[in-house]
Amino acid sequence: TTHASTLTKNDNMLDSKDTRSPKAEKTDEKSVLSSRSSSGNHFTQINPNIRKTYPDKLRYKAAVFDLDGVVTKTALVHKAAWKTLFDNFLKEKEGSNFKEFSDSDYLKYVDGLPRYDGVTTFLKSRNISLPKGDPKDQPGNSTICALGNQKDTLFMTTLHKDGVQQYDSTVELLKDLRSMGVKTAVASSSRNCQEVLRVAGLEYLFDVRVDGTVMDALGLKGKPEPDIFLKCCELLEISASKSIVFEDAVSGVAAGHKGNFGAVIGLDRGDNREGLLHGGADVVVQDLDCLNIWLINDLFPDLSNEWTLVLDINEKPVQKRLSECLSTVGNGYWATLGAPEETLPGHEDEHYQGTYVAGGYNRVKTQIDGKIIETEEFVNFPNWTGLTWKPDDSDNWFDRSGKFFEISEEEQRINIKEGLLSRRAKIRHQDRQFKINSQRCIHLTKPHLGMIKYSITSENWTGPVTFRSTLDGSILNKGTSRYKEITNKHWDVLEKGAFASLDGDEVLKNVDEPESQNPKDCMYLTCITKESKILICLAGRTRVYKGIEQIDAKLEFVEFEEGCAQDISFEIRQGQTVVIEKLVTLYSNRERGILNPQFGSITEMKRYHLDRFYSLFTSHQLRWKSIWRRANVEIEFDRTPHKESDSADIIENKHVEAEAEKPPSMAHFHSELTRNFNNGDTCVDLPFILRYNIFQLVQSINFNTVGLDASLPARGLHGESYRGHIFWDEIFVSNVMLTKLPEAVRSMLLYRYNRLGAARDIAQEMGMRGACYPWQSGSSGREETSRIHFNSISKEWYPDLSWHQRHVNIAIFYNFWAYHCIAGDKKFTLQYGLEVMLEIAKFWSDMCLFNQSTGRYEIHHVMGPDEFHEKYPDADAKDAGLRNNAYTNIMVAWLLDKALRLLEDLPETRRAEICSLLQLDEETTKKWKHVTEKMTVVFHQDLVISQFEGYDQLKELDWDKYRAKYGNIGRIDLILRSENDCSDNYKLAKQADTVMIFYLLTHDDFLGTLKKMGYAYSLELIHKTIRYYYERCTHGSTLSFVVYSYALYPFAKEEAWDLYKRFVASDIVDIQVDLQLEFILKST
Repeated sequence: TTHASTLTKNDNMLDSKDTRSPKAEKTDEKSVLSSRSSSGNHFTQINPNIRKTYPDKLRYKAAVFDLDGVVTKTALVHKAAWKTLFDNFLKEKEGSNFKEFSDSDYLKYVDGLPRYDGVTTFLKSRNISLPKGDPKDQPGNSTICALGNQKDTLFMTTLHKDGVQQYDSTVELLKDLRSMGVKTAVASSSRNCQEVLRVAGLEYLFDVRVDGTVMDALGLKGKPEPDIFLKCCELLEISASKSIVFEDAVSGVAAGHKGNFGAVIGLDRGDNREGLLHGGADVVVQDLDCLNIWLINDLFPDLSNEWTLVLDINEKPVQKRLSECLSTVGNGYWATLGAPEETLPGHEDEHYQGTYVAGGYNRVKTQIDGKIIETEEFVNFPNWTGLTWKPDDSDNWFDRSGKFFEISEEEQRINIKEGLLSRRAKIRHQDRQFKINSQRCIHLTKPHLGMIKYSITSENWTGPVTFRSTLDGSILNKGTSRYKEITNKHWDVLEKGAFASLDGDEVLKNVDEPESQNPKDCMYLTCITKESKILICLAGRTRVYKGIEQIDAKLEFVEFEEGCAQDISFEIRQGQTVVIEKLVTLYSNRERGILNPQFGSITEMKRYHLDRFYSLFTSHQLRWKSIWRRANVEIEFDRTPHKESDSADIIENKHVEAEAEKPPSMAHFHSELTRNFNNGDTCVDLPFILRYNIFQLVQSINFNTVGLDASLPARGLHGESYRGHIFWDEIFVSNVMLTKLPEAVRSMLLYRYNRLGAARDIAQEMGMRGACYPWQSGSSGREETSRIHFNSISKEWYPDLSWHQRHVNIAIFYNFWAYHCIAGDKKFTLQYGLEVMLEIAKFWSDMCLFNQSTGRYEIHHVMGPDEFHEKYPDADAKDAGLRNNAYTNIMVAWLLDKALRLLEDLPETRRAEICSLLQLDEETTKKWKHVTEKMTVVFHQDLVISQFEGYDQLKELDWDKYRAKYGNIGRIDLILRSENDCSDNYKLAKQADTVMIFYLLTHDDFLGTLKKMGYAYSLELIHKTIRYYYERCTHGSTLSFVVYSYALYPFAKEEAWDLYKRFVASDIVDIQVDLQLEFILKST
């Protein structure tokens, strides 16, 4: 809670010397991944700024290393020995049909296996049968054991002749691990393990050795069985779940995976990355010099599952829609709701396919009540996630209707640590049983890329299946029920076709042409919005894999009227798992450097010709790790009860009252979160809820938004409500982001700067100078507030006067000022911020009317943040707005004072330039100063600050009556209108209005501002004012909770804490029973 106090710091930033150290602010990933020097360990080589972000304790306790190819470079010696052995044997056995032993044979049949198993496996591949023999057999060709012993002789001869080389990076890592108390073991199927270590001089680095000799003595199975790894853990007295395995062979990583080790790291010493990943490696590196003990700690899983939310998707339709909204994945450039891949159009009541692009608006005209209404809507773009399937003997595709396919045990999870949506379910079709598992993300590092991995396992059936992967251009805007009368078709399909993923092959539109050696394995769909003319193109590629091999499936391109698809046919066998991977790139012509989004989408898709889900997912994971290093929130739970007098330090010291902390091994179930919230037990889930809110905020605006000329919609990129318009929400977000993602705040401010011309036009239309930004902004910066609003209770349309909320200009000024003070970006302020802030000051100065009778300035025809009061009772709509709204008047006096300070801090030459450019004369600045001294503030008789002039003359509402009748009266304005009454008549508020002052300004700033105007006030009266409006607030906007919790905290800490807990959980449990089922970024 630094947002108010920090605004008083560095007021003279324009002239002061910037003493910040760039080196201290930048996080150079290379410094983390750099190889260690010979004179120190990994720990001392970490950048000290980064080191602070790592935990003091490692999450793993033991490390088990394979020998060959991991610790020592004996793999080449082994490979050479195997090749000599088998080439000699095969020449004698096969004669003129001799086919040499290849590198592929080594990796596939013998690498990582005990030597007798390796002999057996390879000979079987060549259809050669030999008797097993006895381990005591003399080296030769007569038996499997004889061949194995011959290989051993060849290996030992070379070992003692040439010695053995070590992997220096592995040895350094071993030393570092042991220095941190991590126990180490070596696990190898080689009988020569001890001798290799002795020759290399490395025996001292291992607490335990389990090798081929031990395997024989104890009857342990070789890899891919986990026996030798588990035996190491047993001897080290550390569980596998707290141990990590290092392996270079597919059989080895498979053993580690099968043994349920905490993490398995694969070393790709050749060209076997995909094989290691699919064998079970959690991560694959070329060498251990790119890891250190702390980065390995990050790779090691956090077994608490505290970063995962389990959604309720088997409940009633309204719950399914909410769950899909809560499981949105996005990257600041675009986002997609969490509807299942098999969702077909026409099921919007239960599942809604929504994809939204930052700045993606379209203007439409609709006839309502005999009038043509023009609105700018947030476009739901074509759906890219479509993926369904059917057995080939069925005419029906798998969908969500339940008519032909029965769905059971379905579970959907969103992992906020990695930005990954996953879903699993059991599917029954007739008497056939299947399991599906899908994973989805929108890439954080590659902003145009969306990815789906969808696996299907047949439990009791073998037969042909066909998968259909679609790009659907028939999607309509149907996400918000109250907009159902608004025109919902926003684009036309321009073009669709197929193309080859290999570079050099141009788009081939005629899909009837014969297949070439370069097949058209990708598709594209290009659309254009009807009025805004936004070109958008999606390019998609879908492939099928069994294990590490791509299936040579039958591929057919299918065209629809408003979309296209790839039908992929192949056979699935009982017990077999097949993986379908879908990559989609999305480009629009709103971006810099993109004239033809079709070219952009297709070109980037070709770039991923050799990539798979896992290889691309790694950089996505790393970027989220980087985000969480900057943005994570930790909460320390206090176990002891506090007295009321002790609670002052609870929040300030990051403690909370003694409530039960969530057991660390449990994921967070949405139903449980809701139940805890309803029982007043939010504290149990608070750490996760805070992280979840940060996650959704980052998905809506981050570094990927920079340069897009877009800002933060009221509901993020999570739906169509509020039409995706930009209100004043930046004021609640900017100070959170300033210390974490300042580039995102800068982008939001540039969005406002780019619309300064439109703001000047609005001011000019009002007869004012300067700039007046609209209450609702979209693509152009014109006023987008609809002149009519739909009452969801009475089902009627009525005039909407909320465009009188000129206070949005206060928020914009405040945001620029905050960036100026906190970020200290002098260049930005000089180039952009100064002009915006001074033009807003000019507008407000012209809005200030001098009342000769009172000798003070007044502001008329405006609304405050309340929204329940648009005009005075019985006033005509043409005379809308209120007089002397306290929030507006006080904040205008504050901002004019800051504008004067900006001018004072400028160098004389620059001050003269800006005054000439903006036509700021001495008379204008004199008025600014006079307004700061003579602004009107209206008080009730008991000195409570009046929300606006005449507020104290309004009627009191019978709160008990309406609560008894309606229960939730958050939107009492709609209720009153349905009863032919009006909220303008009553002392009530939708959200904090006057109290908003105490959210933005410190008490000292507020009291100083009033004192300058000639008003004496006190802390007691501040508390009295807050309490007065709190008792009359419906909290129809949950933004109200955060304002009141912050404002009440100095006076009633326990009550403020309860409000805060209610507020911070408001989105995730949907306390307003939001029928539009769209996320609101209020909890951030």
